[in-house]
Amino acid sequence: MRAAWLEVTADGRRLGLPVTGVVEVGEIGEVLAAPSLVAAVRGVTESRGKLVPLLHLGAFLAGGEPPEVRGTATVLVRAAGRPVCLEVDDAFVVQRGDVLPAAGLPGLPFASALARMEDGNVPILDLQLLGERLQAAGTTT
Repeated sequence: MRAAWLEVTADGRRLGLPVTGVVEVGEIGEVLAAPSLVAAVRGVTESRGKLVPLLHLGAFLAGGEPPEVRGTATVLVRAAGRPVCLEVDDAFVVQRGDVLPAAGLPGLPFASALARMEDGNVPILDLQLLGERLQAAGTTT
């Protein structure tokens, strides 16, 4: 199967975000504290005139809290139909290529596919599943 994804790094790990769910890439702006049951949510930030959750992607995937040092970029995505800003270390270029199904693979709970690149495999995240998890925790606005 062919796919296109935005390659990002989060906590030094290469990940792909399906381009169909990516709205824009930007810099981290002001972050306001907001209660959340998800430890990886840093707060909310303004994006396109609305307050949206700012989720530290690396911390979320590791099941922990965001580090004190902020990432350098955000990727506004549509996750389960809702906007979420993903805090990442860096966002690179859109890649295209063949991917393998990865749903249910151990160690990749949020991956829907796996891209085999010359320099290693890149998990492509399932934004629908990620958004559903955030909604279940009452995180999205």
